[in-house]
Amino acid sequence: MIVGKKKNCRIALENMNNPMCYVNDDFHCMILLDERKIPFSDPPFLNRFEKQILTFDEVLSPNHKSMAFTLKKWLKKILIIKQKSKSNTWKKKSSMLIQ
Repeated sequence: MIVGKKKNCRIALENMNNPMCYVNDDFHCMILLDERKIPFSDPPFLNRFEKQILTFDEVLSPNHKSMAFTLKKWLKKILIIKQKSKSNTWKKKSSMLIQ
């Protein structure tokens, strides 16, 4: 909102207090929201912003993707519990699912 040739924004603080604050001309607001929480978010709030879907696949470089894949494989290996069976042999049982 422009007031007196300056950009301002209204900051919601609780239910009753909504002060106007001056913001720099270069100010941009970005909201990061977990996709699973969108159905529980306030629609009027969401309607105020341009929506973009951003995934790790789009953000990570090929080198970082490779590192993440290696880390995921390593985590799968260390998150295995060995259980002793009746026949005195060890069997692997996954203790956590990593997707």
